[in-house]
Amino acid sequence: MPNSLTPAMNSSDRRLELYDPALINSGKVEFRRIWGNRVLEDDWRRSGKQTRTIVSGNPAAVVDSASVTASVDSVMTKGSAKWLELHEALKKDVPLTDEKFAESQRNKEEALFKLGKIYRFDLKEQDKAIVTFNRVLADFPKTQHKDEIYYLIYLTLADDDNNRTAWKDKLLTEFPNSTYARLISKRSDKDGNASGTGNPVKEYESTYQLYVDGNYEKALEEIEANLPSYKGGVMEDKFALLRVFLIGKVRGKEAYSQAINEFIQLYPSSEYLPRLKEMKELSALSVEKR
Repeated sequence: MPNSLTPAMNSSDRRLELYDPALINSGKVEFRRIWGNRVLEDDWRRSGKQTRTIVSGNPAAVVDSASVTASVDSVMTKGSAKWLELHEALKKDVPLTDEKFAESQRNKEEALFKLGKIYRFDLKEQDKAIVTFNRVLADFPKTQHKDEIYYLIYLTLADDDNNRTAWKDKLLTEFPNSTYARLISKRSDKDGNASGTGNPVKEYESTYQLYVDGNYEKALEEIEANLPSYKGGVMEDKFALLRVFLIGKVRGKEAYSQAINEFIQLYPSSEYLPRLKEMKELSALSVEKR
């Protein structure tokens, strides 16, 4: 049972510390140890914070950053040599000409497009991917990636999403002859044989022979033309796997990595999936070593 002469502690009792001379003095000492002597003023953390800079490699010789700033400000008058030098240095990175501005916009377009793919394939944040792809289309209506963006949005949306068909129709209407249109426009029967096509095994062997012979561009052209014909069939993922290898040969590392990610997304039950995941890890390691 608590002593009736001793008051119970509550949260408000800590306010009494503000009136304890010993605690106040201790706090002042600790403040000066961390921040130094400071004038009572607004924004003291930014305007008065001092840093110690080693001069000429001598740890014993240090310069107060505040005094350096004051020294520079005292001579940095508008129109002076130092002012003009700094002004030109800052201005050189600003896209002031039409050519520089166009280059800046291209860089922004590419950065947004890559960001959308990172959201979709690497971070698995599908909503953010769709928002980013739509931003590319809104900010850059003439983007060269428009057909691929239509395709990626179509793939990203859920099967029961009402907008999915709309994106497919946009792709087929605006880019009827693109690779991405062919990838979603045709359907095959359960055996992998589409109307008007030959034997899928023979066609695969023919395309694979082109790959063995080093005729990569021709093989990729044929496989991208024929792959939609076998969509849903037993040979589809095998054609898709060969397409990944060919893209790596023809279109470079970035397109190769994207093709691997697309395969993993489109064929989650494929027997080749472990191999593709291993390829993805090796591809990532090669990028880190560069």
